[in-house]
Amino acid sequence: MAYTIGVSSGLFSIARSQPNQAEGMLTVLRKVFWGAQRGVQFTQMDLDTIAEFDEPYIMDSVKKIKELGLRFGLHSETQATGAHTMALDSALGDEYQRGHERMIDHIKGAGKISAEYVLTHISESTPLKLIGTKELQSTQIVDFWGNDIGVFLKENPEIMDWAWKQEFMQKIAFGRGGYSELSEYNEGYKRRWQSQHPGEKLTEEKEKDLEIDARKDWEENNRLNISESTRRPSLSYGTERLAYALVAKWMEMHRDPIWIDIVGEGEVFDEKTYHKWGEWVTAVTAKYIWGHFNPKDTKKFKDPKKLLAEKGIYWVFESEMGKVGWEKHMRLVSIPHIYKTVKAIGSPWVKVAIDFEHLLSAGENPIKNIENLPHDSGKDVYVIHVGWPTPHAPGHVPLYVGSEAQQYVYEGLYKLRQKGWKDGIIIFERGGGEDPVKTSVASLRQIVKYLNMDIEPEKLPEDFFGWGMEGGNVRRQFVNLRMHAYDPLGGLITQPEEEHGFIGKTAIDKGKGEQWKKEKYK
Repeated sequence: MAYTIGVSSGLFSIARSQPNQAEGMLTVLRKVFWGAQRGVQFTQMDLDTIAEFDEPYIMDSVKKIKELGLRFGLHSETQATGAHTMALDSALGDEYQRGHERMIDHIKGAGKISAEYVLTHISESTPLKLIGTKELQSTQIVDFWGNDIGVFLKENPEIMDWAWKQEFMQKIAFGRGGYSELSEYNEGYKRRWQSQHPGEKLTEEKEKDLEIDARKDWEENNRLNISESTRRPSLSYGTERLAYALVAKWMEMHRDPIWIDIVGEGEVFDEKTYHKWGEWVTAVTAKYIWGHFNPKDTKKFKDPKKLLAEKGIYWVFESEMGKVGWEKHMRLVSIPHIYKTVKAIGSPWVKVAIDFEHLLSAGENPIKNIENLPHDSGKDVYVIHVGWPTPHAPGHVPLYVGSEAQQYVYEGLYKLRQKGWKDGIIIFERGGGEDPVKTSVASLRQIVKYLNMDIEPEKLPEDFFGWGMEGGNVRRQFVNLRMHAYDPLGGLITQPEEEHGFIGKTAIDKGKGEQWKKEKYK
């Protein structure tokens, strides 16, 4: 049971603007070895692209890494540094399939080069609240198992029975003009009959017949609006909203454990809930991610859990960094919600990562997130990303010894330790500059030292901040204390008393007593 300190290698795509650093990130071997040169046991190799798994002489590099006894994990491709290649939270058909295939490629590649884990951002897609006006999407949408939403509705007729009656669902599916009230259909049928039968009186019996026909037409039209909107191959704003809303109602009606765990027992999904854009979106996001790890059709979608177990690789989820305008709206970002998603997936090979900087940038309080985790949940936290805690992501500013940042990180990790986090990998993610790590490793060593001693944050000694016996001012104070420790006993000791040591007495005998007093502690 121990904590492992590591650093990240950085990305060639970022470092190429700094020629003196870029060449050090040209191969897997160089990326891993860069971390080893910083005096740590572990390197997080930041992956620019899955094409790195096929670079020349890759297996020779892996052999050398093993011979050197180096350990490393992988940070997957990410939207923040390249492209959104693994949208496991997407309800768009093509994105769902592409994301699943990319996940499998990451696992196979990590197994090939003997990485210990693959770490990825759990959700990077545009917030559901924003896609209605900012993002054109394909209307070919799928459920959480990757099946066409039309098939989902046929298999779950109770969802269609609910959806076609909801005005807000019709607006999501077919636009603002898609829904009409039953009364409008009734009036329309009456006007049409009267235009076709001028001069005739509409009897009560005939009016009832027309209302029956109108209701049938109204129902068929509204059903068609929902059904057709899932099939027409075109682009529209915010089409994922329809898939998410239908899945939300399915989760509520079927008492899905994720829905109950995140949204709550007895909570009903309706128009009022929909416009809150809160926990229901998080629950559905978690369900889509769950679907990738629990595929219904294993011929179409490979089971990643089996692959992870076969290769002995951990899959680790962390929060995405927040973008300006996305704060408070992101689909799935808090650590308690990520933890609940991981527990629902149900594999010992799927774990949680905590990134202080990412949480702050998303408008989340890292320490509050940790405090809100269930008891004993720390056992499922595998990786920690630390640096100077800042909302200005990606900052990756060094963690200086003696800084407030060092104390803040310690406080968070101490609270996590009380939740059962007794071992794990702590990574400082490098930034730029000539020395991107600086005192970060030394700072982490201090953090780990006192974590293992279970020292409460309020009781950290001066040594934690680098002010221990090696510090000049502190050392002089201890010397002064020792020299005057017996002053209260002055005049009470029968043996001759000496006020000065050998050097002090010699200085006084030579008439330099005052000078000696000024210099004696230097």
